[in-house]
Amino acid sequence: MRYIDQFGQTGISGTDRQHLKNPREVAVCKDGSILVVDMNNHRLIRLTEDLEYLDQFGQTGTSGIDRERLRFPRGVAVMKDGSILVTSTTHHRLIRLSQDLKYLDQFGQTGTVGSDREHLSSPNGIAVAKDGCILVADFQNYRIVRLSEDLKYINQFGQTGVGGTDREHLKTPGAVAVAKDGSILVADIGAGAANNCRVIRLSEDLEYLDQFGETNVVGTDREHLTSPWGVAVAKDGCILITDYDIHRLIRLSEDLEYIDQFGETSVTGTDREHLNRPWGVAVAKDGCILVSDDTNHRLIRLTED
Repeated sequence: MRYIDQFGQTGISGTDRQHLKNPREVAVCKDGSILVVDMNNHRLIRLTEDLEYLDQFGQTGTSGIDRERLRFPRGVAVMKDGSILVTSTTHHRLIRLSQDLKYLDQFGQTGTVGSDREHLSSPNGIAVAKDGCILVADFQNYRIVRLSEDLKYINQFGQTGVGGTDREHLKTPGAVAVAKDGSILVADIGAGAANNCRVIRLSEDLEYLDQFGETNVVGTDREHLTSPWGVAVAKDGCILITDYDIHRLIRLSEDLEYIDQFGETSVTGTDREHLNRPWGVAVAKDGCILVSDDTNHRLIRLTED
């Protein structure tokens, strides 16, 4: 993985069309345009494939509870019909937008935390399963919620409100992705006494299969994770994980074996070889890798090799 180019000015946050402020998740539209969650600007921006600003949803720098604004968004995904999903995290809702970034509908009650089948609690990452169902990392409910394409609850993995370190529980899941075989990858970060520090793989039916990282063991070597906030799948099936607190993007084989990484472990930097708390990761239509480099306030593009 080698640096190609970037959007945003390294180390300088801003509110205009050329800057970011703590970007989070990234997704790619059917036409190849790129969606970046610009969290602390309370907006979702869309870029061309060449990383030029196109348009946005949300009012820059102004959060709100209405249908036109976001509040600390984190997750983004694209549905099979091209509509766009974004989580307005501190409003506890998942919003669906049209392809031209107009509000359509939502799951969850705006501003209301809940642990039942109609509510969310600080939702983070989102993915779309092979069958079109929606997977939401319901962060503070310690679960992955599966919704139908029309935003109706189907089922879940994890026990609502109960964090755990075993194979049936999660502890603050932050991101979710879908592997080429349809299995589901969950970044199970953990917090407090249970730092799960793992990425687990579930079957399409939300049954535990295996994992990368040793549960509740923080590590900086090739077998452990510290804070996996982002997960994506490359075109060749390899798995990409951002390890936020130790400033690296690691690549695993399909069977969860370490291959290589971008960024020097535990070393921050502002140049083209380093990261500073990478969060989201996605794969562009041409196979290049997109990484939101949070504290550097930039989106960087890497080669796939």
